[in-house]
Amino acid sequence: MFPSVRSSVGRLVSLALALGAAACGDLNGAPAMTPDNGGQPGTPAPNAACPSLGGLKPPAVPAQLEPPAGATLMLRYRAEGTQIYTCKATEGAATGFAWSFKAPQATLLDDGCKPVGTHFAGPTWKLNADESAVIGAKAAEAPSPSPNSIPWLLLKATSTNGQGLMTSVVAVQRVDTVGGVAPADQCSAATVGTELKVPYTATYYFYKN
Repeated sequence: MFPSVRSSVGRLVSLALALGAAACGDLNGAPAMTPDNGGQPGTPAPNAACPSLGGLKPPAVPAQLEPPAGATLMLRYRAEGTQIYTCKATEGAATGFAWSFKAPQATLLDDGCKPVGTHFAGPTWKLNADESAVIGAKAAEAPSPSPNSIPWLLLKATSTNGQGLMTSVVAVQRVDTVGGVAPADQCSAATVGTELKVPYTATYYFYKN
């Protein structure tokens, strides 16, 4: 009887160890099969911090923000950064002082949220890989659907630098904006000349002929 009991106990221990390995990964570090990765070992779970933008296609925008006739979409990048403002004296403001937009300062991210370039004064968009850049000028704007956010824009390329992807760009759309609006206060005689960086996010679409 005792050998039979020992045998049963041994089988129970082996079963418990097998279940533990399946839940936590085997001794070689294989990942557990969970609903998040579809039950396939080695398949990473979705990145909740980087939601999918879907397939590359032009965004739905107001008529004034449509790209030039004949232009085709070539690139799309997210942007995370700030809109920089300078406190200035101005006759147009009720208090005599107001925040004046200076420049953007943001990182461009691909669809996997990996840094691929920068967005800065000009406004300029520059890629890290080939160092090509495009400079644009505002052609039209529309209010952002997101409250207290900078407007959506259509910008026309005015010049390019380097050799690479950005040299083909003829127009840029700024959409999906969140944040970036300067406050209505905090600018006064005591803060003239100071800068304020307001966080924002957006998606930029780049078009070529």
